[in-house]
Order: sequence, then C-alpha cells, then structure tokens
Amino acid sequence: TGRRIVDRLAQSAREQNCILLPPRTGTLAGLTKGTEAAVATALQSAAAWVETVLAAEVELVRQSGWKRADAGGRTDLGLGLYGLATETAKAGLSVAGAAGKIDAPEDAERWSAWAELERRYLRRLLDRGKRCPQEAELVRAADPVLPAGIGRVVLAGVVDASPLAVAALEALEKKGVPVEILAWAPGLKETEIREAFDSHGRTQAAFWRKREILAGVEPELRRDGEDLAQAAVEHLAELLAKKNPGKATVVADDAALGRDLAGRIEQAGGKAYLAAGRPLEEQAMRGLLRNLAEFCREGSFRSMDVLVHDFDFLRWVLLETKVEPGPAEWLGYWAKSGYLTMESDLESSLRMAPAMVAGSVVPVLRRLAALRKALGGPDWPKELRAVLLAMYGDKELAEDRGEVELSLIHISEPTRQ
Repeated sequence: TGRRIVDRLAQSAREQNCILLPPRTGTLAGLTKGTEAAVATALQSAAAWVETVLAAEVELVRQSGWKRADAGGRTDLGLGLYGLATETAKAGLSVAGAAGKIDAPEDAERWSAWAELERRYLRRLLDRGKRCPQEAELVRAADPVLPAGIGRVVLAGVVDASPLAVAALEALEKKGVPVEILAWAPGLKETEIREAFDSHGRTQAAFWRKREILAGVEPELRRDGEDLAQAAVEHLAELLAKKNPGKATVVADDAALGRDLAGRIEQAGGKAYLAAGRPLEEQAMRGLLRNLAEFCREGSFRSMDVLVHDFDFLRWVLLETKVEPGPAEWLGYWAKSGYLTMESDLESSLRMAPAMVAGSVVPVLRRLAALRKALGGPDWPKELRAVLLAMYGDKELAEDRGEVELSLIHISEPTRQ
C-alpha cells in the first residue's frame, strides 16, 4: 500500500542520515493544506455539499439558477458548488466572499443563494466536528508551515501562481524564507525579464503588448505537458547541483519525474534523495467529481456508466494500490455485462500496454459492471458514494460505516461483507 511505500522510503532515508518529506509536502498544495484531523477530506466535503442541497427548500434551489429540483438535479448542483468552492479558494475567497465582489446585477440572486448554501454547508460540517478544507486552506495560506530543515523554496513549472499560492509565498518571505520562482522566457534579456514578469512569476500585460510577434520565426514548442516537465527537470537539476553542495531533497508529485530529476542532479555532480512516489489521490478525486458533475448535467447519467467511462477514474483505480486485490473481494465475481465494445477500444483510449489492459483494466471494468448490476436502482448518488468510500480508504469507510451500509442494502450478503 501507499503507507508501506512511504515507510520504506523513510527507512532508507534514516540509513542515509536524511529525513523523509512525505509526498506533496513541498508543493504549493502542501504549504496550504490543513493537515489536522478535524479538516474534512475532499470526499467528506463533496458529500456535505450534496447533502446540504438535498435538504434545501425548492425556492432556494431555484434561486441558485438550477431548474431541476429533483434528487439528481440537486446532487449535480451540490457537486458543482463543491467545485466552485474549490476554485474560489484558489483566488483566496470563500463563495460568500466571491459573491460580495460580483458586480453583475443579473447574477446577484444566484450568488446570494450560493452563499446561503455555503453557510448551511459549513454548519453541517461544524455539527459533525469537521472544518471545511477550503476554509482551512485559506487560513493556512496566511501562515504556511515548512517541514523542519527546509530553508528555501523553488517554484517551477507553474504557469500562473494562484492568488492563494501567492499569499502563501508572501507569508513565507515575511518569515525570512528565500523564495525563487522560475519563469520560462527563452530569448529575453535579464533587464526584460524584470519587466515581463512580476515578483511571483506572473506575466505583466504592459510588457507583452509592446512585443511584436514576427511571422515566419519558428517558436520553441513543447509537444505536451511531459515535454515541458522534462525541460523543468533539466533546469532544476542544473540549478540545484550548482547551488547545493550538500544533498538536495526532491519532492515530486510524479514519481517518474522525481526519479529523473534526482538522477540528473547526481549526473551534474550534486547529490539527491527522492522523497515522493505516490499519485495525487485528492486531485484525482476532485477531478473525478468535477467530471461527474459535467457528465450528469450534459447527459443525465444516473448509473455506474459515469465511472466506467471516465478514464481518469480507471487509472486511479489501477494506481491506487490499496484496492488491489480489493476489487476482486469487494466487488464480487466479474461479469461481462454490456462492456464488450468498450473493452475492444481500451488500448487506444487509455494508451496502455496490451498486457496491462488485458490483465488489469478489463477485469476492473467487468467487476464494476457486476457491481452496477448488483446496485441497480434509481438512487445513483448513494451507489456512487458507496464505491468511492470503499476505495478511498478504511478511515473514511469506518467514519461513515452506517451511511455505507444503508447504501448497500441491495447487495448480497457475501459481497456486502
């Protein structure tokens, strides 16, 4: 499991007289995320939003600009508001705070309703002894805490730092922590760079409006995000090897890039220790919930089809080692159901090796198909919550065991256990 990987890394670090930084600790998210137990998880937060909207009166739902007031429509609205709260937090605002800054009379009623739903959502979490993760993030950004032994922050690969990230970086600078921000600007002179970007690496519009873009000049293009990441790795390796005669701790959200960076630092004459290697569960969860909300608004999906057709979710299932061999035990015996056509297209869609598709993806699809059949019923939000809780981890499952058991009343006894 992920914990075993982290424990093994920690042991290796101790043998080398180093400390282990858990995954994400050194990222911007790691600077602002509330880590105390009272902060609700992403899943608990999304569930509380949905429950808040489900309990709201019809008139308030209508004021929110939502035409559908049935259970499915309310669930969509709840997931949408969860996504909105996440985005406003990046701007350093709550939903109510953003509502106060909206200068559009035609949207005033809608934002006012959203702010009221946010107040009810916060009360619901408070009654359960939980804090809103976005609220905790805003508080933490004003006073970020670095792990012991970290004396400098280098920000790389960020196109435009969010206002929340800027607040965290400014707070660190006030504490005397050096902050370096790398901006990608090939061809600019040193004097021009100061005009082109502000102190947080954000573009200055006045400078770029004066630049003439010449036709026929071949720009330096990067094919995709992986290429851009590799360029950042090369630059960081050179930077860290030159400025750090001792051992550098590499904290990377992506294990492969982290290993590459550590290797390049050592090739350049430096020393490196990799303190990462696990996919970002929380970002995968947030992305999944946003996708679900969009799918449901556009196509009125009300079943496990939404999950099975979401490739990011399938990758998440495969990468999250906690569920292996859990799916076979928890989801019961596989059944082909109606997914033969999708199975035939998996290799090109997921861009995975045929052996991986045949050995891992297809069995997961079949088990999900069996679960969908076993969970047949109109109330899809409960079936979705049951699946996510079970795959998310034992802690969340234990906290919401009663809720999960209510969701699984249509499943056979062996599968339920």
